[in-house]
Amino acid sequence: MTDIDILQVFSSEPCLLPIIMKAKRRGIPVIITPMIGSRATSNLALRCAIKFSLIPGMFSPHKERFRLIKQADHLLALSRFEKNRLQTVYKINDKDITIAENGLDARYIVTEDMPENGKNERDYVLTVGRIEPNKNQYNLIKAVKQLGIKLYIVGEPGIRSNDYYEKCKLISDESIEYKGPIKDVEDLKRMYLHAKVTVIPSYSEMVPLTVFESLSVKTPVVVTKFSSLKGTKLNGLFFTGTSHSSIKRAIKKALSYDNTIITKEGIYDWRQIAEKYLSVYQKFDNK
Repeated sequence: MTDIDILQVFSSEPCLLPIIMKAKRRGIPVIITPMIGSRATSNLALRCAIKFSLIPGMFSPHKERFRLIKQADHLLALSRFEKNRLQTVYKINDKDITIAENGLDARYIVTEDMPENGKNERDYVLTVGRIEPNKNQYNLIKAVKQLGIKLYIVGEPGIRSNDYYEKCKLISDESIEYKGPIKDVEDLKRMYLHAKVTVIPSYSEMVPLTVFESLSVKTPVVVTKFSSLKGTKLNGLFFTGTSHSSIKRAIKKALSYDNTIITKEGIYDWRQIAEKYLSVYQKFDNK
Protein backbone atom coordinates (compact mmCIF):
# COMPACT_ATOMS: atom_id res chain seq x y z
CA MET A 1 0.00 0.00 0.00
CA THR A 2 2.99 2.33 -0.14
CA ASP A 3 1.92 3.83 -3.49
CA ILE A 4 -1.75 4.44 -2.53
CA ASP A 5 -2.95 7.98 -1.76
CA ILE A 6 -6.59 7.11 -0.98
CA LEU A 7 -8.36 3.78 -0.51
CA GLN A 8 -11.85 3.73 -2.09
CA VAL A 9 -14.04 0.77 -1.11
CA PHE A 10 -17.35 0.00 -2.82
CA SER A 11 -18.81 -2.28 -0.18
CA SER A 12 -19.30 -2.69 3.56
CA GLU A 13 -18.73 -6.44 3.64
CA PRO A 14 -16.92 -7.35 6.89
CA CYS A 15 -14.29 -9.36 4.97
CA LEU A 16 -12.83 -6.03 3.82
CA LEU A 17 -12.09 -4.84 7.34
CA PRO A 18 -8.48 -6.15 7.45
CA ILE A 19 -7.60 -4.21 4.27
CA ILE A 20 -9.20 -1.06 5.64
CA MET A 21 -7.44 -1.39 8.99
CA LYS A 22 -4.11 -1.83 7.20
CA ALA A 23 -4.73 1.40 5.27
CA LYS A 24 -5.62 3.22 8.47
CA ARG A 25 -2.43 2.07 10.17
CA ARG A 26 -0.45 3.50 7.24
CA GLY A 27 -2.27 6.82 7.42
CA ILE A 28 -4.10 6.32 4.13
CA PRO A 29 -7.53 8.04 3.98
CA VAL A 30 -10.38 5.55 3.51
CA ILE A 31 -13.48 6.48 1.48
CA ILE A 32 -16.34 3.98 1.60
CA THR A 33 -19.42 3.61 -0.58
CA PRO A 34 -21.17 1.16 1.79
CA MET A 35 -24.21 0.12 -0.32
CA ILE A 36 -26.58 -0.40 2.59
CA GLY A 37 -29.62 1.33 1.09
CA SER A 38 -32.05 -1.57 0.68
CA ARG A 39 -35.35 -1.17 2.56
CA ALA A 40 -35.70 -4.96 2.83
CA THR A 41 -34.22 -4.56 6.33
CA SER A 42 -35.58 -1.69 8.42
CA ASN A 43 -33.45 0.76 10.38
CA LEU A 44 -35.00 -0.59 13.58
CA ALA A 45 -33.99 -4.15 12.70
CA LEU A 46 -30.43 -2.99 11.96
CA ARG A 47 -30.19 -1.09 15.25
CA CYS A 48 -31.37 -4.18 17.16
CA ALA A 49 -28.90 -6.44 15.32
CA ILE A 50 -26.02 -4.06 16.09
CA LYS A 51 -27.03 -3.87 19.74
CA PHE A 52 -27.27 -7.64 20.11
CA SER A 53 -23.96 -8.08 18.26
CA LEU A 54 -22.25 -6.86 21.45
CA ILE A 55 -23.15 -10.25 22.94
CA PRO A 56 -20.32 -12.67 22.08
CA GLY A 57 -21.23 -14.97 19.19
CA MET A 58 -24.41 -13.13 18.19
CA PHE A 59 -24.89 -11.13 14.96
CA SER A 60 -21.11 -10.79 14.60
CA PRO A 61 -21.26 -9.63 10.92
CA HIS A 62 -23.28 -6.60 12.05
CA LYS A 63 -20.65 -5.74 14.63
CA GLU A 64 -17.90 -6.01 12.02
CA ARG A 65 -19.85 -3.92 9.50
CA PHE A 66 -20.46 -1.25 12.15
CA ARG A 67 -16.75 -1.21 12.94
CA LEU A 68 -15.88 -1.05 9.22
CA ILE A 69 -18.16 1.91 8.52
CA LYS A 70 -16.78 3.75 11.55
CA GLN A 71 -13.27 3.52 10.03
CA ALA A 72 -14.25 5.64 7.03
CA ASP A 73 -12.79 9.12 6.71
CA HIS A 74 -15.72 9.89 4.44
CA LEU A 75 -18.76 7.99 3.18
CA LEU A 76 -20.47 8.22 -0.21
CA ALA A 77 -24.17 7.32 -0.11
CA LEU A 78 -26.16 6.31 -3.18
CA SER A 79 -29.35 8.01 -1.95
CA ARG A 80 -30.81 10.30 0.71
CA PHE A 81 -32.33 7.24 2.36
CA GLU A 82 -28.91 5.62 2.67
CA LYS A 83 -27.45 8.84 4.09
CA ASN A 84 -30.22 8.94 6.67
CA ARG A 85 -29.47 5.32 7.58
CA LEU A 86 -25.78 6.10 8.08
CA GLN A 87 -26.73 8.98 10.37
CA THR A 88 -29.44 7.28 12.42
CA VAL A 89 -28.16 3.70 12.65
CA TYR A 90 -24.38 4.15 12.41
CA LYS A 91 -24.22 7.62 14.06
CA ILE A 92 -22.17 9.23 11.28
CA ASN A 93 -22.00 13.04 11.19
CA ASP A 94 -23.69 14.83 8.30
CA LYS A 95 -20.43 16.48 7.23
CA ASP A 96 -18.83 13.06 6.75
CA ILE A 97 -21.38 11.86 4.17
CA THR A 98 -21.81 12.92 0.54
CA ILE A 99 -24.64 11.71 -1.66
CA ALA A 100 -23.26 10.44 -4.98
CA GLU A 101 -26.03 8.79 -6.96
CA ASN A 102 -25.66 6.10 -9.60
CA GLY A 103 -24.73 7.53 -12.97
CA LEU A 104 -25.46 6.42 -16.52
CA ASP A 105 -23.42 5.84 -19.59
CA ALA A 106 -24.24 9.14 -21.35
CA ARG A 107 -25.31 7.24 -24.47
CA TYR A 108 -28.54 6.23 -22.73
CA ILE A 109 -29.69 9.80 -22.28
CA VAL A 110 -32.10 10.95 -24.98
CA THR A 111 -30.81 13.83 -27.10
CA GLU A 112 -32.98 16.56 -28.57
CA ASP A 113 -32.61 15.21 -32.12
CA MET A 114 -33.78 11.71 -31.14
CA PRO A 115 -37.36 11.05 -32.36
CA GLU A 116 -39.85 10.57 -29.54
CA ASN A 117 -41.20 7.08 -29.17
CA GLY A 118 -44.98 7.29 -28.80
CA LYS A 119 -47.13 4.96 -26.74
CA ASN A 120 -48.53 3.24 -29.83
CA GLU A 121 -45.07 1.94 -30.72
CA ARG A 122 -44.53 0.35 -27.32
CA ASP A 123 -45.79 -3.21 -27.15
CA TYR A 124 -44.18 -5.15 -24.29
CA VAL A 125 -43.15 -5.11 -20.64
CA LEU A 126 -39.39 -5.28 -20.06
CA THR A 127 -37.28 -6.53 -17.18
CA VAL A 128 -33.48 -6.40 -17.15
CA GLY A 129 -31.24 -8.24 -14.69
CA ARG A 130 -29.89 -11.60 -13.59
CA ILE A 131 -32.53 -14.32 -13.44
CA GLU A 132 -32.43 -15.32 -9.78
CA PRO A 133 -34.79 -15.55 -6.79
CA ASN A 134 -34.09 -12.05 -5.45
CA LYS A 135 -35.04 -10.49 -8.80
CA ASN A 136 -38.50 -12.10 -8.57
CA GLN A 137 -39.08 -12.77 -12.26
CA TYR A 138 -41.36 -15.67 -11.28
CA ASN A 139 -44.06 -13.41 -9.83
CA LEU A 140 -43.56 -10.91 -12.65
CA ILE A 141 -44.29 -13.65 -15.20
CA LYS A 142 -47.50 -14.55 -13.34
CA ALA A 143 -48.57 -10.90 -13.26
CA VAL A 144 -47.91 -10.24 -16.95
CA LYS A 145 -49.71 -13.41 -18.04
CA GLN A 146 -52.82 -12.22 -16.21
CA LEU A 147 -52.58 -8.85 -17.97
CA GLY A 148 -52.29 -10.52 -21.38
CA ILE A 149 -49.26 -8.58 -22.62
CA LYS A 150 -45.80 -9.61 -23.77
CA LEU A 151 -42.82 -9.78 -21.42
CA TYR A 152 -39.20 -9.58 -22.57
CA ILE A 153 -36.66 -10.82 -20.03
CA VAL A 154 -33.12 -9.54 -20.63
CA GLY A 155 -30.44 -11.31 -18.62
CA GLU A 156 -29.00 -14.71 -17.83
CA PRO A 157 -29.32 -17.03 -14.82
CA GLY A 158 -27.39 -15.83 -11.78
CA ILE A 159 -24.88 -17.92 -9.89
CA ARG A 160 -26.50 -21.15 -8.62
CA SER A 161 -29.86 -20.01 -10.04
CA ASN A 162 -30.41 -22.50 -12.87
CA ASP A 163 -33.18 -24.23 -10.91
CA TYR A 164 -34.96 -20.89 -10.49
CA TYR A 165 -34.51 -20.17 -14.20
CA GLU A 166 -36.13 -23.51 -15.07
CA LYS A 167 -38.94 -22.77 -12.61
CA CYS A 168 -39.63 -19.49 -14.43
CA LYS A 169 -39.56 -21.19 -17.84
CA LEU A 170 -42.00 -23.82 -16.59
CA ILE A 171 -44.78 -21.23 -16.16
CA SER A 172 -43.84 -19.23 -19.27
CA ASP A 173 -45.86 -19.33 -22.47
CA GLU A 174 -45.39 -17.82 -25.94
CA SER A 175 -45.91 -14.30 -24.55
CA ILE A 176 -42.74 -14.56 -22.44
CA GLU A 177 -39.48 -14.14 -24.37
CA TYR A 178 -36.02 -14.73 -22.89
CA LYS A 179 -33.61 -12.42 -24.71
CA GLY A 180 -30.44 -13.45 -22.88
CA PRO A 181 -27.83 -10.86 -21.85
CA ILE A 182 -27.58 -7.71 -24.00
CA LYS A 183 -24.22 -5.99 -23.56
CA ASP A 184 -24.34 -3.41 -26.35
CA VAL A 185 -25.60 -0.03 -25.08
CA GLU A 186 -27.45 0.87 -28.28
CA ASP A 187 -29.20 -2.50 -28.46
CA LEU A 188 -30.32 -2.28 -24.84
CA LYS A 189 -31.39 1.33 -25.30
CA ARG A 190 -33.68 0.22 -28.13
CA MET A 191 -35.20 -2.39 -25.83
CA TYR A 192 -36.07 0.33 -23.32
CA LEU A 193 -37.34 2.66 -26.07
CA HIS A 194 -39.90 0.17 -27.35
CA ALA A 195 -41.13 -1.05 -23.95
CA LYS A 196 -44.43 0.04 -22.45
CA VAL A 197 -42.91 -0.18 -18.97
CA THR A 198 -39.79 -1.57 -17.28
CA VAL A 199 -40.35 -3.64 -14.15
CA ILE A 200 -37.90 -4.31 -11.27
CA PRO A 201 -39.90 -6.35 -8.72
CA SER A 202 -36.98 -7.53 -6.56
CA TYR A 203 -37.17 -8.53 -2.93
CA SER A 204 -34.21 -6.24 -2.24
CA GLU A 205 -32.59 -3.41 -4.23
CA MET A 206 -30.65 -0.23 -3.54
CA VAL A 207 -30.53 2.18 -6.51
CA PRO A 208 -30.74 0.02 -9.65
CA LEU A 209 -29.20 1.49 -12.79
CA THR A 210 -32.04 -0.07 -14.76
CA VAL A 211 -34.35 2.62 -13.37
CA PHE A 212 -32.25 5.44 -14.82
CA GLU A 213 -31.62 3.65 -18.12
CA SER A 214 -35.36 3.26 -18.62
CA LEU A 215 -36.44 6.73 -17.49
CA SER A 216 -33.73 8.33 -19.64
CA VAL A 217 -35.66 7.20 -22.74
CA LYS A 218 -39.05 8.12 -21.19
CA THR A 219 -40.15 4.58 -20.34
CA PRO A 220 -41.91 4.47 -16.94
CA VAL A 221 -40.64 2.07 -14.29
CA VAL A 222 -42.35 -0.21 -11.79
CA VAL A 223 -39.80 -0.74 -9.02
CA THR A 224 -39.79 -2.59 -5.74
CA LYS A 225 -40.74 -0.61 -2.65
CA PHE A 226 -37.70 -2.23 -0.99
CA SER A 227 -35.31 0.03 -2.90
CA SER A 228 -34.11 3.40 -1.60
CA LEU A 229 -35.73 5.38 -4.42
CA LYS A 230 -38.71 6.72 -2.50
CA GLY A 231 -38.37 10.44 -1.93
CA THR A 232 -36.19 11.03 -5.00
CA LYS A 233 -37.00 13.65 -7.63
CA LEU A 234 -37.54 11.05 -10.33
CA ASN A 235 -40.92 10.99 -12.06
CA GLY A 236 -42.39 8.03 -13.93
CA LEU A 237 -41.79 5.69 -10.96
CA PHE A 238 -44.42 3.29 -9.61
CA PHE A 239 -43.68 1.30 -6.47
CA THR A 240 -44.72 -2.31 -5.97
CA GLY A 241 -44.63 -5.09 -3.44
CA THR A 242 -43.29 -8.50 -4.40
CA SER A 243 -46.51 -10.49 -4.89
CA HIS A 244 -47.83 -11.03 -8.41
CA SER A 245 -51.05 -9.18 -7.54
CA SER A 246 -49.12 -6.12 -6.33
CA ILE A 247 -46.90 -6.17 -9.43
CA LYS A 248 -49.98 -6.46 -11.65
CA ARG A 249 -51.65 -3.42 -10.03
CA ALA A 250 -48.51 -1.31 -10.40
CA ILE A 251 -48.06 -2.27 -14.07
CA LYS A 252 -51.67 -1.30 -14.81
CA LYS A 253 -51.05 2.15 -13.31
CA ALA A 254 -47.81 2.57 -15.26
CA LEU A 255 -49.49 1.58 -18.54
CA SER A 256 -51.88 4.53 -18.26
CA TYR A 257 -49.10 7.02 -17.46
CA ASP A 258 -48.26 9.77 -19.95
CA ASN A 259 -44.62 8.97 -20.67
CA THR A 260 -44.07 12.30 -22.45
CA ILE A 261 -43.97 14.13 -19.08
CA ILE A 262 -40.99 12.11 -17.81
CA THR A 263 -38.08 14.52 -17.32
CA LYS A 264 -34.33 14.17 -16.84
CA GLU A 265 -34.48 15.55 -13.30
CA GLY A 266 -32.55 13.25 -10.98
CA ILE A 267 -30.81 11.43 -13.88
CA TYR A 268 -27.05 11.90 -14.11
CA ASP A 269 -24.30 10.57 -16.33
CA TRP A 270 -21.11 9.13 -14.86
CA ARG A 271 -19.10 12.27 -15.61
CA GLN A 272 -21.30 14.25 -13.21
CA ILE A 273 -21.00 11.58 -10.52
CA ALA A 274 -17.22 11.36 -11.06
CA GLU A 275 -17.00 15.06 -10.21
CA LYS A 276 -18.63 14.37 -6.86
CA TYR A 277 -16.11 11.59 -6.12
CA LEU A 278 -13.21 13.80 -7.17
CA SER A 279 -14.37 16.66 -4.95
CA VAL A 280 -14.33 14.29 -1.96
CA TYR A 281 -10.91 12.87 -2.87
CA GLN A 282 -9.45 16.37 -3.15
CA LYS A 283 -10.35 17.06 0.48
CA PHE A 284 -7.98 14.29 1.51
CA ASP A 285 -5.27 14.82 -1.09
CA ASN A 286 -1.83 15.19 0.55
CA LYS A 287 -3.25 14.96 4.06
